[in-house]
Amino acid sequence: VASVSTKSSTSTKSVPGGKVTTITKVTTGPKLTTTVTTVTTVRTVSQKCPAMRGVTDTEIKIGTSQPLSGPAASIGKSHLTAQEAFVERLNARGGIWGRKVKLVSQDDGFVPERAVANMQYLIDREKVAAVWGNVGTAPSVASLVVSEAAKVPFLFPYALDRTITTPVKPYTFSMATPAYNQNVTLSNLMAKTDPFKGKKIGVMVINSPDGIQTLDGFKAGASASQITLSNTYERNSVTFKSQLLAFKAANAGVVYVGVNDTQFAKVLVEANEIGYKPIFFGSTGVVSTQSIALSAGLAEGAYSLVFTAPLDSGARGIGEMNAAVKKFKPKDAVGTFSVHGWATG
Repeated sequence: VASVSTKSSTSTKSVPGGKVTTITKVTTGPKLTTTVTTVTTVRTVSQKCPAMRGVTDTEIKIGTSQPLSGPAASIGKSHLTAQEAFVERLNARGGIWGRKVKLVSQDDGFVPERAVANMQYLIDREKVAAVWGNVGTAPSVASLVVSEAAKVPFLFPYALDRTITTPVKPYTFSMATPAYNQNVTLSNLMAKTDPFKGKKIGVMVINSPDGIQTLDGFKAGASASQITLSNTYERNSVTFKSQLLAFKAANAGVVYVGVNDTQFAKVLVEANEIGYKPIFFGSTGVVSTQSIALSAGLAEGAYSLVFTAPLDSGARGIGEMNAAVKKFKPKDAVGTFSVHGWATG
């Protein structure tokens, strides 16, 4: 009968706020030796916190600036709804190492100057540990100058300008796909896919660096030769009839518009008023119930793109978000931008 022996050893090491116990069991037989190591960490949640901005022994304070008013209000509100639901669920589960998270939100109205003032307020007055999930490219680009100078983490803004992270900024983090990259992919898709293939394309972008990057992405893609006209609009524009008339005169059969949801609805209504019926393709900002509600049924047949899972997806994270919003924010509605707010949590 072959002999088998087993030896066990246990060691415990103290670490800040608790201890780590390691149990190693070695089993030796005639042909094989196996080693199983089990490591158990026990921490005390009452661990004292070293001095750090926005963090106490009981609380972690985080800030955010959203367009809760103005043309992008529905986007900002749905994003904030998911953020607040995430924080509520996190706190209900004990927070982070026993510390509850406090989210301080400010309204920037989608105006860069107000976003800068909000960033200054959150850092200087609220003393937040980090700023999280601001919505809007131009507001985020403008305000990150403040957070970088103060060495405060700026976490996952919904901003599509490549300058958010290029060159590398040590306190700014992003998970949003830049507008340039999105539209290289879209341009390639349009060149080979019906109903866009072979049609003249008109491109309307915001008069800003990310708008230029959007157009550059289209031109870098396979449908560049299909672009017959491009034009711009200003951030808070409420009418687009002149741009639409120009596209109509250029016989553009497909029109891409890089706008938000309320502006997209206005584009559809004004195109209908001038008898112009191209295939419309909207940017990520148009994927909202507002686009449908405000366009009097004209959104039927329009296209858009998103780089997050759709709200009716079976993805686990979508289900968790919907359940948390239903429980903690029952009066609020989720939207496509809620997914970004939840995922970045």
